[in-house]
Amino acid sequence: MSPVYAVDSDKLVVVTNIKTPVESVSKEELIDLFMGRYVAFPGGASAKPLDVNDGSGIKEVFYRQLLGLSLGRVNSYWSRLRFTGKSQPPEQIENFNDVKEAIKTDNEVITYIYQSQMSESMKVVYQFEY
Repeated sequence: MSPVYAVDSDKLVVVTNIKTPVESVSKEELIDLFMGRYVAFPGGASAKPLDVNDGSGIKEVFYRQLLGLSLGRVNSYWSRLRFTGKSQPPEQIENFNDVKEAIKTDNEVITYIYQSQMSESMKVVYQFEY
């Protein structure tokens, strides 16, 4: 079984399925995945980034920490890309139960949660520094 790295319970972490063949990703690789530049993990395995749009504000926190941009600016970026047909934004997940189920059943999923929300089917591949 792959290790789950210990982090403070209030920290935002990026997680995948415990069986995903990726142990870590860099901030630059996360940017590429979540901004539509790449559709694969380092090493070539397919990746499926998911945005958490549950009303808690976690999506805003994620993009502020990842890019230093407001959610409005990120949405503008995606509007331009969708208009040109070049890329699609990450799929939206509306509640934490769906996030847990997606990670549990799909080795390609990568998303962000607070460490306190982790389950046994998840592993941390990136954690933000505060």
